[in-house]
Amino acid sequence: MELQDGDEVRHLAGCLLVFHVECLDAWLSSHTSCPICRAMAS
Repeated sequence: MELQDGDEVRHLAGCLLVFHVECLDAWLSSHTSCPICRAMAS
């Protein structure tokens, strides 16, 4: 899903990519890395 103005976003310190909060939280509930580059979440 594309980011829109006003969307609540979060980034992973290991890679600095930006994701919707809900999308990233769902991913991180079962993974410990970035969904794009696989850098470890910190």
